[in-house]
Amino acid sequence: MMNCVILIDDARLFLAPPPSPHNYKNWPSLSEIATVIPNDWDMIEFEDVLYLFNKCISDDFKPFLQNLITNKYNKKKSLWQGLISKLGG
Repeated sequence: MMNCVILIDDARLFLAPPPSPHNYKNWPSLSEIATVIPNDWDMIEFEDVLYLFNKCISDDFKPFLQNLITNKYNKKKSLWQGLISKLGG
């Protein structure tokens, strides 16, 4: 069992050809990356980073990411509500 997470930055570059002067032939697609991930691993994209991890840590890692996402969402929501309130909306 492996308790590690592999991070791949700039996930957007695996979803579409990268900008010039990069050679798109040197970049695998997301589906190509997915085909080499072992069956007992999972992949999540969060904030332009691909997270590859063993499914045995999903019950720890996914709630951790969900917490980050929820806190970020709540901060933005609170800021917008404060702005709307100040504008008299």
